[in-house]
Amino acid sequence: MRRDLTIDKYVVTISAKPKRIASPNVVTGYTVRFAITRVDGKSLAGNVSTEVSEEIAPKDNYFASVNSALDAGEREARARISHFGARGRHG
Repeated sequence: MRRDLTIDKYVVTISAKPKRIASPNVVTGYTVRFAITRVDGKSLAGNVSTEVSEEIAPKDNYFASVNSALDAGEREARARISHFGARGRHG
C-alpha cells in the first residue's frame, strides 16, 4: 500500500500500514508515513538525504481506508515540501 509522487524537485514515497488491534486477521484501520528525497540527489536542509515522517494517524484512531491514509500522507508531505520552499526563500 504505497503511493509514489514527484512534487516539484522532490520524490515522495507514502506508505500505509494496516493495524490489527482486536484480531491478527482483522484490519482495524491504517496509519501512514512518508519519505521525501530530492530528485537531483542533493541533500535536504541540514545535510539530511531523506526526511521520514513519524507514523501519522487521526488522534486516538486510525484511517478507515488505505486511500484516506495515503491522501493524508500526501497532504502532510506537500505541507512539508512547502515549508522547505519557504525556508529556502527566507534563509
